[in-house]
Amino acid sequence: LIEERLTQLVDASEQLELQKTDLEQFRYVLQAGDEFFSKTGDLASIHESLGEEDEQGLLENGGIPRSVSFVTGVIPRSKINTLEQILWRVLRGNLFFKHVELPEHIYDAKAKDKIAKNAFIVFSHGDLIMQRIKKIAESLDANLYKVDEVHELRSQELNSVNSRLSDLYTVLETTTTTLETELYAIAKELDSWARDISKEKAVYETLNLFDRDANRKTLIAEGWIPKDDLESLQEQLGELTTTLGIDVPSIVNVLE
Repeated sequence: LIEERLTQLVDASEQLELQKTDLEQFRYVLQAGDEFFSKTGDLASIHESLGEEDEQGLLENGGIPRSVSFVTGVIPRSKINTLEQILWRVLRGNLFFKHVELPEHIYDAKAKDKIAKNAFIVFSHGDLIMQRIKKIAESLDANLYKVDEVHELRSQELNSVNSRLSDLYTVLETTTTTLETELYAIAKELDSWARDISKEKAVYETLNLFDRDANRKTLIAEGWIPKDDLESLQEQLGELTTTLGIDVPSIVNVLE
């Protein structure tokens, strides 16, 4: 019962930690959206990189061309350069790639530790190419998030994420406190449990040295002992038999 409850608490804590990581990464990507979409210099670079010269293709607010799509996400910092190099080779330079470093290390489920990560955005043409970009990014342990290029919509989503994170922090803190309380209670019992288990193991290890006589329903053991200690051995076995209240005495036979 204790083990089952502890396992449930650990599983719940791990799931909450993964949810927290996911929301925190999403928040960073939304915050990075202002840098991804607001710079006019980047818009010019997108036009140049993708060969987009049709002024009719621009959005009314001066944003990215209508024919251009983008993928946003978070990836371990150690793999950001690899992602960019692979995409450049696969797409033959027909893309615009930008990334920013996240200000804090983020927990990574694969590494089981907090690591440095980057938020990134990739602009390119065509649904098939976008699917290829997503698969390459995910193969490098990237987490993808849908981000709107309109600032007002990103702000609304950011407020929603912050609200969900606040609730999640409260639940995670309660779960962690409960888990620590359970572990503290178990810690106080560990020494006594360890002693009991050691005694039981010693008993069974000793019993396993005996041969069982199925016909006479008795255990038979053979061993060596100094001849002068035979009398002492018989006395101790007799005392043990009496102490345990066993009717059948233990018999010692000397083998020549």
